[in-house]
Amino acid sequence: MKTQKITTKNADFQRFEVLLTNRNKRYRYGAFLVEGVRSLNKARAEGWVFESFLYSFEGRLSDWAREMLANVPTEINYALTDALMAELSGKEDTSELMAILKMREDDADAIVASLSDNPVIALFDRPSNRGNLGTIIRSADALGVEALIITGHAVDLYDPEVVISTMGSFFNLPV
Repeated sequence: MKTQKITTKNADFQRFEVLLTNRNKRYRYGAFLVEGVRSLNKARAEGWVFESFLYSFEGRLSDWAREMLANVPTEINYALTDALMAELSGKEDTSELMAILKMREDDADAIVASLSDNPVIALFDRPSNRGNLGTIIRSADALGVEALIITGHAVDLYDPEVVISTMGSFFNLPV
């Protein structure tokens, strides 16, 4: 596996920042940044495609992080300084491992094909708060909803705050 070391705010680092902050660029790249053990484990278990991992080369990684790096296929991984990882992390204690995941294709036919004979589907019209959208996704997943449909102008589904607030349900529920 190819690993690139990053010690300055170069073009790669700027791309990571853009994936965190810019909706249009996330969709242009077809990727988004994820952090958190629960989210990364759930994405892996549900078959999401990992493009890259980001981690610090200055500290010792946990057994979990080393196992993820060794066994989850990626195109390229990035080893950053602690300071650069802290700038990207949305957590008080910087995550030891972050990942860039590829967005799933919006494919209504595939979602319909995966539904049971008598599915429960939720509809959320124009969600305007990222945390609320994440909570709705998490609640729908917990209640056994098989798909969530978002209509109208809405907050970005792939916004880091939405993904984090789902506590892993984002990767389990088709939206």
